[in-house]
Amino acid sequence: EFMRRDKYVCWLLALLLTATGCEDFLNKDPQDEISKEQALGSLTNLRLALNGAYSELGAGNYYGEEFIIYADLAGGNAKLAEGIAIANENDYRPVYNFNLQPGDEDADINNTYPEIYRPLNAVNNVINAVPDLPPAEGTPEEREQILGEALALRALLHFDLLRLYAQPWGFTP
Repeated sequence: EFMRRDKYVCWLLALLLTATGCEDFLNKDPQDEISKEQALGSLTNLRLALNGAYSELGAGNYYGEEFIIYADLAGGNAKLAEGIAIANENDYRPVYNFNLQPGDEDADINNTYPEIYRPLNAVNNVINAVPDLPPAEGTPEEREQILGEALALRALLHFDLLRLYAQPWGFTP
């Protein structure tokens, strides 16, 4: 009977240790990322996030190259010469001929969409974080400056999305 009782005590002790010993071990914060509240919790961090959004405008598939080329091709300011092979011709030919199909995998215009939405996401995060700043963070004018820049940049990004992907005003199928 003594062995039987020790066996039950061991099982009970193991169960108690298992139930209480793992709580802190399993609930760890990730070591390679911080929360949105920490990242955007100060005026300085909001400025850095806004600078990052401005930096994204220069990406190669956005104002860095492709967005400008597509506008010139569609507007007739640039021409693709017939019979001359150019680098990435398949990227530009469908835009030039106004024959861009949803399945055109070669067209870099497919990459422009995420290039615009990346800074748009950053700007929306800044706009949502400004009202949650602690009262001691900056003057009202500094807060309004960041919010105003973020709203203006968001308007520009939405306008560019419309210019590339929306139907013309008078379009009817």
